Amino acid sequence: MEKKLSSTSGAAKRRKLKETKATLAKLPKLTTFLKPIEKRAETEVESQNSAEVVCINQSVEHDDIEENIATGNKNVNEEDVNRSPRNHRNKDKEDSNSDTNDAIEQINLEKSSELFSTDIANFHGKILTKDIKKIIVLSESCRPKERIWLCYSPKLDAAYCEPCWLFSEERKTKDNWREHGVRDWRGLSKKIKIHENSQQHIFACCIYEKWRHNETIDKNIEEQIRYQSNFWVQVLERIVNITLALCKNSLAFRGHRESFDNEYNGNFLTQVQLLAKYDNVMKQVLSMPDGSIKYLSHQIQNEVIHCLATHLKATLTADINSSPFYSIIMDTTQDITKRDQLSQVFRYVKIIKNEKDEATSIEIKEVFLGFTEIYNHTAAGLHEEILNLLEKHHIKLSNCRGQGYDSANVMSGIYNGVQALFKKNQPNVMYMHCAAHNLNLVINDAVKCCVEVASFFVMLEDVYSFFGNSINRWDLLSKYTGESQITLKRLNPTR
Repeated sequence: MEKKLSSTSGAAKRRKLKETKATLAKLPKLTTFLKPIEKRAETEVESQNSAEVVCINQSVEHDDIEENIATGNKNVNEEDVNRSPRNHRNKDKEDSNSDTNDAIEQINLEKSSELFSTDIANFHGKILTKDIKKIIVLSESCRPKERIWLCYSPKLDAAYCEPCWLFSEERKTKDNWREHGVRDWRGLSKKIKIHENSQQHIFACCIYEKWRHNETIDKNIEEQIRYQSNFWVQVLERIVNITLALCKNSLAFRGHRESFDNEYNGNFLTQVQLLAKYDNVMKQVLSMPDGSIKYLSHQIQNEVIHCLATHLKATLTADINSSPFYSIIMDTTQDITKRDQLSQVFRYVKIIKNEKDEATSIEIKEVFLGFTEIYNHTAAGLHEEILNLLEKHHIKLSNCRGQGYDSANVMSGIYNGVQALFKKNQPNVMYMHCAAHNLNLVINDAVKCCVEVASFFVMLEDVYSFFGNSINRWDLLSKYTGESQITLKRLNPTR
């Protein structure tokens, strides 16, 4: 005996759909609370609804066919199976139409909750960050046209206030408008009027409107930061220009007392005070209270000087590297603290070009890159220090074609001097004695060879000592010379 397949009959399914229809008929309608949706969204919903209705009909028809097969109906063939859906739809046309309308209404209820993802029910127990609030404000919510703040939650079946939910500061007191919604439909109009006139609702709506028009507190802070940044840029521009003016004229920056209360407070602060009389930016800086940031301290002055020096060195070294050839002139001298300093001078060829990038002429440039303290005074130590300086400034040794030093043996020695060690690394580097130093030595030797000339300079030194050691005699000499530029000077022998 064949075992019968168990399945739900079509009559039972139709009975179940009628029960669902009766349940849905008792639910409140949502059309009074929903805003019209865009046509594109309506088209998508209708297409999805029609597709699901077809699936429902096909599933019912397929179950009826399986029921006939299970009862052992042998007369069912392929043609009957193909024609059975059409026969079933014609037989139960009225029932299927009513069931279809109920299914569409149920689908519309589900779709309405999916379209409005900013529903308050979706955020219970979640922390509302700044980004989430911005998305909720700019998104489409389920609300009527008359009141922008009033929203409806399909999941909670309640009305709520979106501005109070997002921006109300009264979190200690319980308020259904921002927590779980209001479900009292009969007294809803009265509650809406009371809530609209509350102070916390008005304050929340003001913030809500600012967020809607992208006028948040963050934007005000950004504008304030932009203003402050622009102000301090102008302040630093004036400080840099004052620094350049003092450096150009080789003037000291600081005085004995660095305070605006003192009349003599150094060249830098004096220039700042002078500029503040005619410039509102520096005037605002000086009007700030004590302890405020003003960028006028000696640490800032040193930092600005260092930045300008670094930029100047980078510009000069770029010009040296862009030239085809250059030469170096190095010498050591003692500073006021009796420390030996190595001076760095570079001579190079600069090619002048026109607008078409064609060479028109050349210029010989000579630049000074600074001093470096020397600890090793041997030829090897000085040679290593010079190579380190070239590497530090990123100057190519292969472009060097000349070197100039004084006549000291450690510098100009043929076998172990600095110039000999340089030639081992770069054979094209030719050594030339310092022209100015050489001329001074020649003049000194020539003077010493002539007795009359030597006696003349000795007499000049004695005359200078006679007048220079007495103030009265120097005043007497000034009366005879008057405004003439002729004056006595001490002899300066070559080191």
